[in-house]
Amino acid sequence: MSHSRFLKVFSAIVGVVLLVALLGLVPASADIPAQSSGDKAAQPGSGAFRTSDQDGVFVMASRPWTAEEMKAAIPYPMPEMTFEGALTADALAGPDGPAGAIKGALPLKDQNSLGALELLEEDVAFEPAAEFLGYSYPPPFTRHAVWTITNYKTKWPFITIGKLFFKQYGVAYVCSAAVIGSSYSSNSFMTAGHCLHKGDNKSTGWSTDVVFVPAYKDGEAPYGQWTTKALGVRTPWYTSADAAKDVGAARLNKNADGKTITQLVGWLGFAWNQSRNLAWWELGYPAASPFNGQRMITCQSSYAYDSPFGSTPKPMGVGCDMTGGCSGGPWIWKFATSNYLNGVNSHRRSGYNSELFSPYFDSAVKDLWDWAVAP
Repeated sequence: MSHSRFLKVFSAIVGVVLLVALLGLVPASADIPAQSSGDKAAQPGSGAFRTSDQDGVFVMASRPWTAEEMKAAIPYPMPEMTFEGALTADALAGPDGPAGAIKGALPLKDQNSLGALELLEEDVAFEPAAEFLGYSYPPPFTRHAVWTITNYKTKWPFITIGKLFFKQYGVAYVCSAAVIGSSYSSNSFMTAGHCLHKGDNKSTGWSTDVVFVPAYKDGEAPYGQWTTKALGVRTPWYTSADAAKDVGAARLNKNADGKTITQLVGWLGFAWNQSRNLAWWELGYPAASPFNGQRMITCQSSYAYDSPFGSTPKPMGVGCDMTGGCSGGPWIWKFATSNYLNGVNSHRRSGYNSELFSPYFDSAVKDLWDWAVAP
C-alpha cells in the first residue's frame, strides 16, 4: 500500500468516527430490503466444523439469567500465549478461494408488508497491494466508548452486538458476539470458538446455559435474552485449541413471541477470503480491568502483522487494548456502510496488551457461517 493510500484509509476511519459522533447511525426503525446468496449450508461432519448436536450436548439455558448473575459472570480470560521474536506482515496470505461478501440488513418491523427478501452476494476484493506498510508493536489504534458516540441500544449496526453469558465446567463467564444472517428466518450469532468450547477435544468442553443479550447496557437487555439450541466451532479449535481456528457460531431459539433475533435487530454482513490489508472497527464488552463490562467499547485500527500462533492461514493482528470479556466481539470492515463481519476478537501475546488477533476468515469460516444462518 502506498503512503498516500494508507492515509486515505486512515482518514476514512477518522471520518466515520466524526460522522457517527455528529449525526448518529441509521435508526433501528429503518427497514431496507436485502438480497440473497443462495448458498446451501455446509453439513456437520464436513470437517470444517463440529457441533454440540454431534456430541449430544444440551446447551440451552433452562431459565433467564438474572441481572445479578449477569453482573457476577467473570470475563472469559483473553487467551495469551508466549512468543519471543519479530512478527511479520503478509498482506496476501490466506485466501483459499474467491473473495466474497454478503450484505447485512436492518431490523424488520413488518415482514409481511415487505414480502420475500433476498440477500446479495458480492464479489468484493482489494487489488493486491504493490507496497505494504504494516506496523511494529504497539500498532496504532483509536478507542472509543460507544455510548459517547451514539445511543447504541437503538442504532444499527450496534444493536447486532451484545454480551454472551455461559458456563464452562461450572464457571459462569461472559464474552461478546454479533448477530449474523442470510434472511429474517436466520437466528444466529458468531463469536470466538473459545467462548463456545474449551478446545480440549471433549464433549464436556461445550459451553452450557448459553444466553445472548444484544445491545446490553448496564444490566439491561433491550431486546431480551436469547437461548441457544446448537453451538458450532471449527474442528481444529475443538480438537486442539488451534488459535488460527478460534471461531464459533450458534443457532438460537425463537423468543416467546415467535420472533427471530434478525427480525428485531437485523444482522451484520459477512466477508471472507479478503485481503488482510484492511481497516476494521473491533467491538465488544471488555470486562477485565480497567473496564467493567457494562457498556460497549470499540477500537478502530488497521492490519499490523500476523499472529505467531496456530496453523495457517495465520491470524491477523491489529492495535487494541480491550481486555477479557471482549472475546468474540466482531471485527467490522467498511463500518457504517456495508458493515461486513470479517474477524472476531481472539487472542494476544502475553504481556502485549495493545494488540488483538483474529483468525483469518476463509472458505472454512464461510462453511460455519452457512450452517449457523440456515433456517
